[in-house]
Amino acid sequence: MNYALIATTAFIAVVSTSAFSLPSTSHQTRQSNKRSTLNSAIAASVPSISSPYKTLPWNTQREEQRKARRLTIENAQLFRELGLPEDATYEDVAETTARLIAETELLPKNEGIKKKIKIEIARDEIYQIRLNERITGVRSEQEDAARVSKLEEGGLEGL
Repeated sequence: MNYALIATTAFIAVVSTSAFSLPSTSHQTRQSNKRSTLNSAIAASVPSISSPYKTLPWNTQREEQRKARRLTIENAQLFRELGLPEDATYEDVAETTARLIAETELLPKNEGIKKKIKIEIARDEIYQIRLNERITGVRSEQEDAARVSKLEEGGLEGL
């Protein structure tokens, strides 16, 4: 009987103190997760409002100039990596990259592989930039190539 009385008293003491204690950290964590999920859902549902000043003619012109300047600087850097002028032809780029890759074979294994990868990345980026320029109409190599092919096929009468 004493055991039952002691066990019951201990149980009542534990239950009564836990009812008035602070919530556990796992409960707090669950609540904060619910709040963050709710906040992210609200943020996702609110449409973003673009600035009306972005569409002003002088702002759009300035932004286009910035983009053109950035592209020019990036292009110049790629050509400097290969040691070529910016007006180099496709054949010049291919020849130079082949020569530089052949030179990397003399280097130690890891260093040679790294330089070879850098050269190939620069070459591929140059080709991609040139392709994008031809597609957008900035570069007129298509017209020049058409004229050369007509000249080769039909001589001066082909032009």
